[in-house]
Amino acid sequence: MFFFFGPFEYLLPFLIVYFVIRSVTRNHTIDRSRRGRFPEFYDEDPFDDDDSRAIDRNLRASLYRLADRQKGKLTVSDVVIETGIAVQEAEKILQAMVDNQHVRMEVRDDGIIYYEFPEIMDKYTRGEN
Repeated sequence: MFFFFGPFEYLLPFLIVYFVIRSVTRNHTIDRSRRGRFPEFYDEDPFDDDDSRAIDRNLRASLYRLADRQKGKLTVSDVVIETGIAVQEAEKILQAMVDNQHVRMEVRDDGIIYYEFPEIMDKYTRGEN
């Protein structure tokens, strides 16, 4: 018997007990395939932006229509006048839409912040209507 286990034959029962207890106490309801050892880091999708989810699709579409009427440049005041929402909410919505690809934030020399929609601006600079 010493040939197969050597001095470790006394550890075998402890290992068996350890793995049995571990398998019984382990929470099998958690999907560990994606979460691994740190599930708290994956409670939310890291690529999913809460602010952009909060914006209603109809509101987003109306802001794009407004940007089209304004030839690709919007201010917070334009959004407040068009939608009737509060100034802080309009700022939050526009900030959430900024991705530097479809919507950019720019500051003029006089300090006025406006939001550019490059695709819409390009449409008007090329003469399309």
